[in-house]
Amino acid sequence: MNDHYYHVGYYSLLDDSDEIRTTRIASAPELLTGLETHWPVQRLQWFTHGFYSVEQEGDGIVISDLRMGLEPEYVFRFKVATIGNPHPQLVTSTQLPAVRNWDRLPRLWQRIWDAEVDI
Repeated sequence: MNDHYYHVGYYSLLDDSDEIRTTRIASAPELLTGLETHWPVQRLQWFTHGFYSVEQEGDGIVISDLRMGLEPEYVFRFKVATIGNPHPQLVTSTQLPAVRNWDRLPRLWQRIWDAEVDI
């Protein structure tokens, strides 16, 4: 994980190898420029221990806690600002509804048993 991307990988205790294949996912921390002192941003950075991503969704700036969920469906996602011109506009932090794609569950179950299955 660094400022501009993070890696997602899946491992099962049943895997024959200790190797974990990862996928690199982009993050956009530059969207937080000007929001460094905004309490919701500070609180989420602290709470996630740095394991968060930043992205633009519509006109919103969203921080996702990467510690719970499957890419891109994280459980804890918060809109902390809106895109403004020229600077982001502060908003009251709002937790976004969790998106659950239950169609992925059979594939996840297969991955537990077979390291060759991609999620």
